Formats: sequence, structure tokens, C-alpha cells
Amino acid sequence: PFDLIWIGSWARRPDAERCRELFPDARSVADLADDVVRAREIERGKSGSIRGQLALWREIVRFRDLERSALEHVDVALYVSEAAAASTLRRTPGVRVETPSPKRGDAPVVAFEGTMDFAPNIEGAVHLVRDILPLVRARIPEVEILLIGREPTPTVRALAGPGVTVTGTVDDVRAHLGRASVFACPLLGGVGQKNKILQAWSMGLPIVATPISTVGLTFEDGADLVLARDTRAFATAVVELLEDPVRRDALAREGRANALRNYSPERRMDDVESLVRDLVRCRSGGGSSGGCAADVAP
Repeated sequence: PFDLIWIGSWARRPDAERCRELFPDARSVADLADDVVRAREIERGKSGSIRGQLALWREIVRFRDLERSALEHVDVALYVSEAAAASTLRRTPGVRVETPSPKRGDAPVVAFEGTMDFAPNIEGAVHLVRDILPLVRARIPEVEILLIGREPTPTVRALAGPGVTVTGTVDDVRAHLGRASVFACPLLGGVGQKNKILQAWSMGLPIVATPISTVGLTFEDGADLVLARDTRAFATAVVELLEDPVRRDALAREGRANALRNYSPERRMDDVESLVRDLVRCRSGGGSSGGCAADVAP
């Protein structure tokens, strides 16, 4: 006997009825992430050809049938956004849908996370504790700093002290990020997209970041995060967020929505698929509306 059956994707939906037959006393959860029916409906609305619209309509009908037959045999369906849950509920009223929201603390705790033997993270941690923290403490004396990440160097470990915790390696960063009410990304150098910001967004944390921290990210300053261009502006932004829970909630909500909209695995794989299809069309001589990526010199 099983206590719980976890159906982990759209591909496993047909198993829901069979699982219910085999294990009638078990609770079941369908972890569906996104509303693929609605996604196909949006694609159909954008399709410029009758053939494409018909093909998408067939998919929509098939997914609706799968959805209906599966959801009547599970106890809870999980989605990553309120919009996906709401549209599913409109099609299948009576089904229990949930969107587990990340929890965060209300105490004046500011977190920074990263591998702590990586030079940009070391520099950022030092900047946060030695330059930014004193300015924040002048307004909020009880503020705490969490430096979360594996392999802290002696320089990082030396930052630990009253109100400053260096965690070292942890089993799950979410438990520690969940203590924070603000995420700080005070990097002064480094290249590439900062996964720590995507992670904080997905955890529902309001973010204050330096410009170098946001390279390669799509965001609106003041809506998805607060961009701070110097030390004093950074400290001021942290203080304002710590003192304003309504503003923290709004920033966290918009940041998480941005992460789900632009950086979900499905969204990023759509971009990769488009690139692959473009390259294949170019190789076969089909060309593309935006020019062949294969023709661009490295």
C-alpha cells in the first residue's frame, strides 16, 4: 500500500485512473506546472495558417480530454501560477488546484547566496558586510546578514560575527533563503546570467541588485527588482524594503511572475527549439524571416 502517488508531468496523466484503480486508498497529486491547454489556445490564436490552426485545435481537444479524464482521479493538481490554476478550474470546476507559494520571513534579514570560493561572490559578500551593512544598521540596528553557500574562503569566514552568519555548505538553500525578507545581490564584477537572482525570484524574494548582477536578465527596474547603482543607494533600497512589507510583497510577486514568464524550463526550451529549427531551415536552403543564424560569422 502507498500513502501518496505523485504524478510528475503531463506525460503521466493517463496513469491517474489506473493508479486510482490499483491504490484506491492512496492520495494523489498531479504536478502539472503549466496549463498546456491554454498555451495551445494562445498558439492557435497567433497561427497565421488554417492548417496550423486545425493542427493546434486537434491538440487542444486531445489535451482537454486527457485533462478531464486525469483530474477527476486525483486529489490535487499543482500549477506554478495562479493564472494556470484559474484557467484549469474554469474548464474543470470542482477540481482542487493549488499554487504552492514560497514562504519568506518578516524579520529584518538580508540574504546573499552563491559559491563562496568564487571571486565575484567573495567580493560581493565583502562589499555587503563591510560597506553596505553599516549604512543599513544606522537605520535598522537589528538587521541580520545571511551569507549562504559552500566552500567559504577564509576571507568570507572572517565576515561572520554579531548579526552576520556564514552558513557554509547547506543541504537545501531554500530553508535559509526562507528566513530572509530581502535578497541582496551586491556583485561588483563577473560575467554571465546570475542564477542566484532567478532563484531568489522563484522563491518570492524581493531583490536589490547592482547593475552588473542583472546582465542578461529581462526585468523592469522598480517592478521586478530594485537596481542600486552605488553603495548608498543599495543600502537605502534595502532599508526601504525592510520597512515596507507592502512594497516587499509587490516586488516579490512581480519578480516571481517575471521568472515564470521568461525563465521557466518550458519557455527557455521554446527558444532553443526555435534556434534549432532556424538552423535546420537554413541548412536545407529554406531561409528564415529573421535571417539565417548559420550565416552569421562567429
